[in-house]
Amino acid sequence: MNNLELTSCLIAAAITLFLALAAGKVLIPFLTRLKFGQEIRQDGPQAHLKKAGTPTMGGFIFILPIVLVTLGICWQQLIPMMGFLGFAALGFADDYLKIRKKENEGLTPAQKFTGQMILAVLVSLALAGQSSDYVYLFSRTWVVDSFWIKLPIDVLVLLAVPNALNLTDGLDGLAATSSLPVFLTMALMASSFGQLQVVGVSIIAIGALLGFLFYNRHPAKVFMGDTGSLALGGLIGIMAIQLGLELMLIIICGLFVLETLSVILQVSYFKYSGGKRLFLMSPIHHHFELKGWTERKIVSIFSLISLAFCLLGILIFL
Repeated sequence: MNNLELTSCLIAAAITLFLALAAGKVLIPFLTRLKFGQEIRQDGPQAHLKKAGTPTMGGFIFILPIVLVTLGICWQQLIPMMGFLGFAALGFADDYLKIRKKENEGLTPAQKFTGQMILAVLVSLALAGQSSDYVYLFSRTWVVDSFWIKLPIDVLVLLAVPNALNLTDGLDGLAATSSLPVFLTMALMASSFGQLQVVGVSIIAIGALLGFLFYNRHPAKVFMGDTGSLALGGLIGIMAIQLGLELMLIIICGLFVLETLSVILQVSYFKYSGGKRLFLMSPIHHHFELKGWTERKIVSIFSLISLAFCLLGILIFL
């Protein structure tokens, strides 16, 4: 990437940052007037009960600027942006039903899985015409080049990453802050491939998330909701598919993997131990919260862990 291309990406990121800040000024009062407030889990940390009523669906603060700026400079990213919006729409449906039913469950697990499966298959097939059949096996020299191997991996990625990010989105600023190193890593890896369009989307996403964090940092004025977390995870998965880095997400998104594993281990241990708990609460960020850690401390440490995983991924791959 030359200096002109880098400057163009930074200008696009600055525009997206400005648009996200402007969107928050408009959207948060609008969501408040509509009474689109977050429903809080009654079995969650009691400190979270005071957050009830905080506007949700705030993911639109970064979703709309990412789409507008990306398509404004690069129409070739239309299919990835449509996939991004598809995951946002699924999250919106879940958030809307939570508000309508006034409880912390919107779509049933079966409905959400079915919707996400349909999206994952459609997006994977659509991206097949835009990306190579490569899947890198944790190295630039170990490559599998087969559509029939890549397709099921891509579908699995688009099922796993949005849900993992959704689980991570449990504290003010956690999902957005821990995603920043992931997008920066994607930009670096895309640059090494000469995939300047993906570099642009990554940098644009960073600008939008920084704008969103102005409103989402503790104490949060708005939550991204499933609208934002599913869209964000979908975008990460889509970019990985474009670059053939699906398997590298196991490392790059290591924090999200740990959050997901904590839930799986908690449920499994509870089931097979006759009701005992491995953690005070899962996902694991709630365990540390109940240990007495402040939200700011957890977000700071978890974001550093995310950065460490990303650096490890860069060292292994590049």
